[in-house]
Amino acid sequence: MKSSRAVAIVAVDWVKVRSGVIAAYDGGYSLRRLSKKFGVSHTTLCKKLDEWGVPRRGGTVRRNLLVNDLAGKRFGRLMVVGRSGVTYPIRWIARCDCGSTRDYSTKQLRKARSCGCGPRGPKPGGSS
Repeated sequence: MKSSRAVAIVAVDWVKVRSGVIAAYDGGYSLRRLSKKFGVSHTTLCKKLDEWGVPRRGGTVRRNLLVNDLAGKRFGRLMVVGRSGVTYPIRWIARCDCGSTRDYSTKQLRKARSCGCGPRGPKPGGSS
């Protein structure tokens, strides 16, 4: 026995929902989610946003992604200079006190204390 679902075709009053659509889109809702919410096709929604002059986003917007700006902070002998060009996962350019520069992920940066140049303990054959 097949189950049939009734599909209701709803005419959207774009004048009434315009501000809500734009606010939700600016708030990070995807076009896919908005099209499901209002029961319209993706293409129709894109045409309306273009008609209203709303700038389109490219790619995926990661919601609730809080990025702490680590530029200027020090982790051991490493000083963070700024972000590298990689957007995800976020990578940082850090300069060690020895002068070498390298990029690190946020996780690596929080664990690292130097670029590997630091003292390694007493030299072999030295007096105790």
